[in-house]
Amino acid sequence: MVEMLRRGTSVALVAERDPGARRRLLRSIATGLSQLGRTTLWIDLEGAASGAELGARVVEGCMAELDPEDLGDLLERLPSRGRIDMEAFAELLMLPETVATGQGRRVVAILDGFEAVERVIGFAGLGVVRDALLVRDRATYLFVGSPRLAALFGRPQMPLHGLAEVVQATAAERSASAAPAEAAAATAADADPLAAALLGWAGAPPQPTKREADDRLVVAREMPSAAELAWEAFLAQERRSRRRDRWWEPDDEDDDPFRRRRRRR
Repeated sequence: MVEMLRRGTSVALVAERDPGARRRLLRSIATGLSQLGRTTLWIDLEGAASGAELGARVVEGCMAELDPEDLGDLLERLPSRGRIDMEAFAELLMLPETVATGQGRRVVAILDGFEAVERVIGFAGLGVVRDALLVRDRATYLFVGSPRLAALFGRPQMPLHGLAEVVQATAAERSASAAPAEAAAATAADADPLAAALLGWAGAPPQPTKREADDRLVVAREMPSAAELAWEAFLAQERRSRRRDRWWEPDDEDDDPFRRRRRRR
């Protein structure tokens, strides 16, 4: 999953219900992305009760990477309570793109508790998210939430259908645990060709494909064992010894004196 985010593919992660397990998973994902040179914005939408609170959470998650003066007009249009204007919410969702443009590097925005958008704003909010995903360029989104995300991004009648890859938490945990090692190997390979060669030598050997494994099994069955080879060598030596012994044995039925003299010599 980290590799998908690195390539710019948005992901909808159906995460654990346990807040501690979810945060550990997201922290490992953020660490892997940082090692791959990606800026990570963590936007916590969990428990937001109104559109104004949603907007405040988005600003809070992006504020560390933005100049407050650039948010002047947008902050003035944000309500202190109640509903939020859809145009202002659309600009908030484009803040990760603003961060990426300002830094000149790709950004991954983690929207934890994304199902709050549908609960608080409704289908109109999902349409705004769809527009942000369609116009994004250097920003990638990781939507994290309950199993409801599988329906939001998987059902054809939903506005967000097909705009993010749906991933279950178990598969994400495996990919996130492997990401730091892969990132370290990639960084070392880019920095030093000798380090890349050493890492390739020290790494695990590539696993053979099923066809290669079957071919090796057939060859192993056709090749004789060490015991069979030793027995064949013993029999060959025994045949040579008997042949030499028969060379010196007299042949009583042979009356040719020339052949008898040659055998004695």
